[in-house]
Parts: sequence; structure tokens; C-alpha cells
Amino acid sequence: MLLLGMAVGSFAIPDASKQVWLQIDRLRLVAPALLAIAELCLAGWLILGLRRAPRADPHTDRLLAASAQRYFGQGVTARLMEFEARVWYYGLLMRRPPKFEGEQHFMTAKAGGNASNQMAWIALMVIDIPLVHLLLHYIWSPTAAWVATALTVWGLLYLVADYRATLVRPVSLTGEALLVRCGALAADVAIPYAMIASVQRVPSPQRRLKGKRYFRHQGEMNVEISLREGAALATLLGGAKPATHAVLGVDDPAGLVKALAARLT
Repeated sequence: MLLLGMAVGSFAIPDASKQVWLQIDRLRLVAPALLAIAELCLAGWLILGLRRAPRADPHTDRLLAASAQRYFGQGVTARLMEFEARVWYYGLLMRRPPKFEGEQHFMTAKAGGNASNQMAWIALMVIDIPLVHLLLHYIWSPTAAWVATALTVWGLLYLVADYRATLVRPVSLTGEALLVRCGALAADVAIPYAMIASVQRVPSPQRRLKGKRYFRHQGEMNVEISLREGAALATLLGGAKPATHAVLGVDDPAGLVKALAARLT
């Protein structure tokens, strides 16, 4: 967002009014380099930390969260660092499916072709990269082409991480709560059983309604959880947003409804 603001300012502000912006313009090449260094340092820290993962904690997701909180506290920065670490882990570093908390697990990859649809978007993006690179190279400049390609590949890492996380990260029933996981790019949400009023199967697609929290991805939603009055669900940056329902899609909706209903009684 910072780099985008600098680029917009450089084009939007007239040259006669750029007394201060001339100093900011000098950072346009420095800022991307610092950003790249920061990302590489994060990846290195993650690799070193994961070497000790089986000994420290068999649950990799829990290890990533604990490591971010140890260095950055409980605030927004820690949540963002955990998010970035998860992207690097699932995008490049995961070699075998990790372990997850919970007593019963329900996958989401096949719900409405969720994982297949994500792979289709990744394939389209991969095909698009060389075409756009050549187009920018000849109609603009080689530098612009390489910058656009680098940013696109970086964005592709997020899509790959989300796809690989969808294949292995389940919705789980723990001792006291339903733990909703939705790929790598959405916040994990723990819904205590005491907060749940009822659960039922629903047809797809679901219309977006105020008060409902949707965990859809690229598939279909088939389970709707009604929440008690005053319920609030966690967001990506650590806050909580009021919600009346949680709607999600799993491969075995009948099994999840039956298992969760049993927990509620």
C-alpha cells in the first residue's frame, strides 16, 4: 500500500508542486528492496523455526502463532506476521501434511470443487505472466515488465499457499469449540459450543446477508450454524465482529451436522 501511494503521488502531483515529493521519490527504489529483504528474513526465520517444530510443538499452526506472539506481542503486528508466515509455510515450505488440533476433522477441498477452482485460477495466472511480461516489455519498458512480473509472482505465492492449505487444513471439533479453518488467507475462527444455537445443512449458493459470516473460498457452502444473541467472531487482524450465523462448506456436510449436533446436546 505504501509503494502504491508513492507511485500514485509521483504521477498525480504536478512537477511544480513536488518540492517535498522529490525527496520521497528517491525512496521508490529503496522501499521495494527493503520490503524484499524483510520477506526473505521472514522466510529464513520460518525455516529455522520449523526445524525445531516437531520437538517444540507437533501442531505447526499453533507454533507459527506462538512464535509471532513471542516476538510481536498480541496486537495487529503479530497477526500480520502470523499471516505472512503461514503464506510462506504453506506456499513453499510444507513437505508433509501437518497435524491439527481437534478430535474430529472435516475437509473442505472437494466442497463444490473448491480446490479445483483454486487450481484453475493459478493456472490462468501462470499462463498470463509471460504474455503480460512481453506486452509490457514492448509497449512500455523492460524495467516495468520485470517489476510487474515480480509482483505477479509474489501474488501467485499467496494463491498457491491458499490452495495447498485448502488440501490439508480441516474444520475441526475440539473439546470445547468448533475450529473453522478456511485456507491460508482467512482468519481461523473458534466458535465455542456454548455460542451455537443450532446447525443444519443448507442448499448452495447462499445469498450474502448482513450478520452472516461466510467461509466460502472457491467452492459451495452447505452448512449453516446459527449463533446465540450477542455472538462475535474473530477477524484477520485480531478483533471480533458481531455475527448471527456462520456459513461454511465441507466435503461431508451430513457428517459435520451430525457430529456438531451431538456436541451441542
